[in-house]
Amino acid sequence: MENLRQALKLLFLQKSPQEILGKWSKGGSADAEIDREDLRLRYSDDYRAFTLDQSDCAYQHLRNVWMHAPDNSVLHFAGRGAGADKQGTVFNVLLHFAGEVLLETNGAPVCRYEHLLRWNDLTACLGEDIFTTSFLAAKDELSGTKRQNYCWPVVIGHDNRALNELFRHKMSDLHFHLKGSSVNFELNWMSLMNKTFGWSNTFGMLARHQDSSPVYEENAGQMPLYLYVVKAAAIRVLLFDFLSGNKEIFSCPSKHSTGLQGLVWRTLNAADITEVQYSARLLDDVIQSFRNTIGHRYRGTDGSELIPDYAITDRNTQYLQGIDRLLSVLSGERWLLYQIFRGIYAGKWSNRHLNSLFYAYLAIKTKFRAEIIQHNNRAGFDNFNIYEKRKSLFIPDGSVYDGLLAQLAVCEFLGQGKKRFLEARIAPKHSGKRLKRAIRGVNSNVSRSHFIDKETAQKIDGRYSLTLHFIKQKDPDAHSRVLFRCRQAELRKKVYQEALAIRDVRRDSFFSQRGQIRGIDAANSEILTRPEVFAQAFRFLRNELRTDAQYPNSLGLTYHVGEDFLDAVDGLRAVDEVLTFMGFHNGDRLGHAIVLGIDVRNYYAKRHNILIIPLQVLLDNVVWLYHKGQDLPRFCRVRRELEILYETTYRKVYGTDKNSDGIRPSLWDYYQSWLLRGDNPDTRLLRRNDSEYCSDIFRFKAGNGYWHAFDLNPTSDSILARKNDVARKLYYDYHYNRKVKERGARTEQVSLSDELVAHIADVQEKMLCEIERQNICIECNPTSNLLIGQIEGYRHHPILRFHNHGLNLNLPPHAISVSINTDDKGIFATSLEREYSLLALALEKEFAKEKENPPRTIYEWLDQIRKMAAEQRFR
Repeated sequence: MENLRQALKLLFLQKSPQEILGKWSKGGSADAEIDREDLRLRYSDDYRAFTLDQSDCAYQHLRNVWMHAPDNSVLHFAGRGAGADKQGTVFNVLLHFAGEVLLETNGAPVCRYEHLLRWNDLTACLGEDIFTTSFLAAKDELSGTKRQNYCWPVVIGHDNRALNELFRHKMSDLHFHLKGSSVNFELNWMSLMNKTFGWSNTFGMLARHQDSSPVYEENAGQMPLYLYVVKAAAIRVLLFDFLSGNKEIFSCPSKHSTGLQGLVWRTLNAADITEVQYSARLLDDVIQSFRNTIGHRYRGTDGSELIPDYAITDRNTQYLQGIDRLLSVLSGERWLLYQIFRGIYAGKWSNRHLNSLFYAYLAIKTKFRAEIIQHNNRAGFDNFNIYEKRKSLFIPDGSVYDGLLAQLAVCEFLGQGKKRFLEARIAPKHSGKRLKRAIRGVNSNVSRSHFIDKETAQKIDGRYSLTLHFIKQKDPDAHSRVLFRCRQAELRKKVYQEALAIRDVRRDSFFSQRGQIRGIDAANSEILTRPEVFAQAFRFLRNELRTDAQYPNSLGLTYHVGEDFLDAVDGLRAVDEVLTFMGFHNGDRLGHAIVLGIDVRNYYAKRHNILIIPLQVLLDNVVWLYHKGQDLPRFCRVRRELEILYETTYRKVYGTDKNSDGIRPSLWDYYQSWLLRGDNPDTRLLRRNDSEYCSDIFRFKAGNGYWHAFDLNPTSDSILARKNDVARKLYYDYHYNRKVKERGARTEQVSLSDELVAHIADVQEKMLCEIERQNICIECNPTSNLLIGQIEGYRHHPILRFHNHGLNLNLPPHAISVSINTDDKGIFATSLEREYSLLALALEKEFAKEKENPPRTIYEWLDQIRKMAAEQRFR
């Protein structure tokens, strides 16, 4: 099965569409003629466990077995029966996998639970529709079934009865970014297939390809991705015209063709963007004609009509109710794939040119998909951020697809039952007026009557809320010579304005939808921005809204932290900064926080205990670690190592071992200066004297209410630190001393002793205990954490360290309140049910030979987490 998956990735993801179209133009059968040397080299390059000779065996097996029909099968393979085609086809390879992994339940495809991990791995690369439509087409052809409904879930389910019963109970998705949690690839693709002209500049923004397959390295200069997509649109129109006209013989376009086939031939033979632009205009005319004459018109209660895809016809949308009506927007593409697959498996299409064009279409589609759906092997938030910026790149604002982004994200989950709830995250705005407009827009899109009926709208009503997340961003003044500007000055001003906007909207009794705002957050890469920047806004909003008569004390706090970090101590310190500067307590939540659950010893061992890190970060980490771990048993053995690191690093950042006043700051002085970072750097108490000019960030005081009442962190430790003149001077230099900032940005290579690494692990365990005692919750996002973090697999996910009550594991016992969520499910191609199921199956496989954790124990553990998620909701 593993070798079969590798072969499918090579055939449908890494196969060059240019090569396929080249064979088609020469009259060859691209789906049957697989280049031996090309596949052999790709196999051995991509899967290092194979030698060239072993790769040759894989090629022979592909040619002789997987591309042909098996002797016994419940599916109708191409070439099956008397007079069978002996050439074989790559489309049979899909069935060898799908036949083992899929089955049909109540008219919809589901995955066999025992194969869910490999299904998830492969479909993350190729998508699910290529397998579900081919499987159902081959199954229906054998049974003679006439299929009418193509509205199965975006992420299909499985056949594990116990887990499916668990999913019938109350389910809550608490970490759910709205615009990244829809069917993002499908809507981007639909948008491109229904309007091909005018995307040249937008595709220029994809200069950094995320797909790691060699086709881009070899052919990017010859065949830009936009050119590929226009060719795919031309093939799709031709195939749709063929299927709609019920033609028995597929006529292959040639340079002598006229009409639509002539247009398709010119498009497929275009060599550059300039040449294809003219064809794209004409292609759009054909597409619009199909949309207006054949495409299904979704009618709203206001009488308006929307046509999302010309391939969605009335025959695919008859008698649909409930959530199926919304999912029918995917039926056009699924119907087209299904019909072509069925004709191929039935041997209905005698002209092999159709097979080649269809193969090219699938190859282009998976290539484009790799630019929208994250499945590459690069870790870190910077890699994810590239995908995040593309999530709606080809969806014009105000278009039918823009509205569907929000509606599919919310309704596809909530529409499955009344016991579901989600917290959707959106970015705040700079003014209350703009924020109100954004909230109205979300609600309007979610409840749009074109795609859901009244019953579905009632199911959804009141079961989703909004969490507004401030956006972390890089400091443009980090290396600036501008005087008297604190760190992150521009972002602090932006956060100030957005906090006032949130406060104003929540206090506006005339705004009926104000109660939907139930929480605040800060998202994006934490390496760009420390929690200190948002501390005042979090304190202000929590306390300012306590006096709201209708929604008293109802604004929940959560914060993205410990997800991506420069080293483990940096991540742990960031978590502590959230707790210390923002006053997190019982019921507040941490987003991700995987740094609290990773194996610290293994983390540093992979790096040979060597760090390369900015000096300012190193200095802060050393001082924080020194004081955080003073009460731990190993501290006496690492104390001198930390003191030496502090002394050497301090000199490199500040230029001398004494400050400008001739005082040598102690570790305690520096630690107290760190405690002050939760304060507003512009406050008078932190200036050296009242006459000194400081930044003008907060000179905009009109209507700011009690903003300045929260300038200072009210904890007793911070109050004590403000009495330390040396600490205040260090804090001032941290923000305003240009030389300190420049020197602190330089990097340093540091080697850590094994004893210090063990001490870091002790500090991590201490923090877990503190979070557990304070009943602070952690939002876990398994697939997101695996792809962004550096976790080796679902069975190693930190959730097992956070909450292992009921499981027999060789880990310290903890019962931290946790939840399982999806994060950006449209970018990670997942669902909430899939997240639970992947964890369950990974643990079952881990303990398959042991008796300590049988499946029922694992399911009960997951059910505890499901119940905790319901308790953690911001109400």
